Amino acid sequence: MSNSVEYILLGDIGATNARFAAPLSAIANQEKLLPPEFISADGFGVTESALRYLAPLIVGEAYPPFKNGLPDYVRLQNVATAKKLTRKFAV
Repeated sequence: MSNSVEYILLGDIGATNARFAAPLSAIANQEKLLPPEFISADGFGVTESALRYLAPLIVGEAYPPFKNGLPDYVRLQNVATAKKLTRKFAV
């Protein structure tokens, strides 16, 4: 399937996860709201069922490498490449 993406459905703990392909247009730029039962009664937190659903998506941290106590981020060299287009085009 061209222009498709593969994704996994994550269910509650112990549920079987399914992996399948779907058209990118059905997934990209789409808003998915949390079910009301995932929001705490005061509206400022999440419930245990939300944590069970979200845990596989948010587990772990990807810390940057450190050097002398500071994050050691990659520094881009910003070197221009040679142009490859031979004609103008409209955007």
